[in-house]
Amino acid sequence: LLARAAAALRSGGGDFVGREAEREEILEFLRRSVRSGGAKEVLYVSGMPGTGKTASVLEAMRRLHDERRSLKRPFIFAHINAMCLSGPGALFTEICRKVPATAGLGVDEPRAPSESQAHSLLSHYFAGVAGRGRNAKSNHNEAVVLLVDEI
Repeated sequence: LLARAAAALRSGGGDFVGREAEREEILEFLRRSVRSGGAKEVLYVSGMPGTGKTASVLEAMRRLHDERRSLKRPFIFAHINAMCLSGPGALFTEICRKVPATAGLGVDEPRAPSESQAHSLLSHYFAGVAGRGRNAKSNHNEAVVLLVDEI
């Protein structure tokens, strides 16, 4: 009975019923942001546990990935579950681990950068993105879509 009830609450493709408008709003924000090369604003999705927040964002990302060619701009998607981090500063190290383009921006060690090194690398990386070439080491073209879950 429980399995049938759970199945009834979901439509095909794993979508949460009743979240179509929110998912479209998320997808449109992501499209605009990726097409423009990135956005300086943040999309914060909040709500009660189990209401489909993460599922809606991941479904929007799946659809964005399917549209990758039509966007005419590459993007990197990094999904980080903050509940798995040892502390707030660990977020910087985890972002560096998930965004390969940050590699080689000043840390020559094979191990992960420290939190302060990671913060510096990310500042350097995103300043180069914003400056579009002012920083020779990070004149890449990818937008970064960062999902920090469970904050």
